[in-house]
Amino acid sequence: MTLSNIATFELQLLRAVAALYAQHPKPVNMGSLRILAPHIEAGDPDYNIRVEEAAGTLRWLHRNGIVIGDLHAGEDIASIGDAQLSLAAYVKLRATEGGGGKTLGRIAIETLASGTEQEIAAIAALVVQRLCGRESAFRRVNASPTSW
Repeated sequence: MTLSNIATFELQLLRAVAALYAQHPKPVNMGSLRILAPHIEAGDPDYNIRVEEAAGTLRWLHRNGIVIGDLHAGEDIASIGDAQLSLAAYVKLRATEGGGGKTLGRIAIETLASGTEQEIAAIAALVVQRLCGRESAFRRVNASPTSW
């Protein structure tokens, strides 16, 4: 499965925040390999590039105040020790969505566990929208009016 850069970023963000939401309030050591999306084997020719992309997502989450903890970042790999969702991010993920009474964080966890690719992509975009207070800046810049 080949994803656009936007979809890759959103899926990696979803994996990170779902994992942290599931463990809240326990801190988690979050590394690039944990959020790597889609899955790739170490021997794949694109492996190093994909790990660098995941590292970029972790740096972005930390620098934008969505995830707090001890950022350890090199050029090609990153991790956040004792990672937790920031208070603002946690509050946004605790909000209920739709009529089912489930929190966005719970929906993210359940969708990652058993959702279709389309459902996962939709929830990933929604989580980015809620956490950033707007549609993904990546999606807005690269979208054409006909794709809405």
